[in-house]
Amino acid sequence: MRELTSKLAPDIIGFLELRESLGYSRNSYEYQLSKIDEYAAKEFPSLDVITEDIVLVFIASSATPAQNNILGYNIQRWKLFCSILINF
Repeated sequence: MRELTSKLAPDIIGFLELRESLGYSRNSYEYQLSKIDEYAAKEFPSLDVITEDIVLVFIASSATPAQNNILGYNIQRWKLFCSILINF
């Protein structure tokens, strides 16, 4: 995985470690979360708290016609990531 640079990086790393400790494959989340980190670092460099609006902007900005089939899948990952952050 590339180096994470946003202020969300510690939370993303913690999420990956938590999911891995529960038996999930790190690879299934790593790429998408690295894209989230890249987007947050570029578009919202001071962001340290995820909001629903930011999630929706990210999803809309990264969706192409070919990706529309997986849009719901990406939303589910965001929901899981954010729900875990809320409980930290």
